[in-house]
Amino acid sequence: MNSSTFCFEFNLGYASCGLWVLVGWFRLVGFGGLISVCWFRFIFVDLRCAMGLDRRIDLGEPGFLYFAYGSCMCPVDLKRTLGEDTHAYVLGPAWLQGYRLGFYRRSPHRGCGVLDIVPTNQGETEGVLYRLPWRLSDRLDEREEVHTGGYRRQEIAVDCQGQRYESVRTYVVVNKLNQEVAPNDWYFSVVLRGAITCGLSEQYCWKLFHHMSQLQRNSHS
Repeated sequence: MNSSTFCFEFNLGYASCGLWVLVGWFRLVGFGGLISVCWFRFIFVDLRCAMGLDRRIDLGEPGFLYFAYGSCMCPVDLKRTLGEDTHAYVLGPAWLQGYRLGFYRRSPHRGCGVLDIVPTNQGETEGVLYRLPWRLSDRLDEREEVHTGGYRRQEIAVDCQGQRYESVRTYVVVNKLNQEVAPNDWYFSVVLRGAITCGLSEQYCWKLFHHMSQLQRNSHS
């Protein structure tokens, strides 16, 4: 292992640990009144730089655009499925108009509610835009349980860093539930960690946090 690889892996570990502490603190005490916006931005920028999300690469091979809005927003968790580092494939935070988030699927694998997007007349969904190599396409389908009827591909258009991207792949739930199902603590943390590290707006991170917390509280009442 060379020194640059060691430094990157050390920084990645530092960032991941910091994020878990941050998410755990949010889970314990909540956002409101305890961490200012300035501190939130300071922590976020520091972690984002440590994780190398400011890097961009030219794939040098055929690729496809992918909009993630759930656990795949977290490059560390996406690596678990795709088998390689995905930080460099992040193009940035992206906005999808005309859709909203909802936990309209219970994942048999995770044993909890997982995210979906549903059409709406107003509003938008924030997420992370990736440019992934085509060789990873089948692995992503497998993660989204396409062949067993969990999710299906859907082509959308998103805005990212002032640019409009067409023909973007995302995934939507095939058989949607009538009511939302609460996420478990692991899914809660991974979604929030991905949102923070990849630069989703502070307002949207708060919205995610409060929505997931409310679902969990309702499930325990």
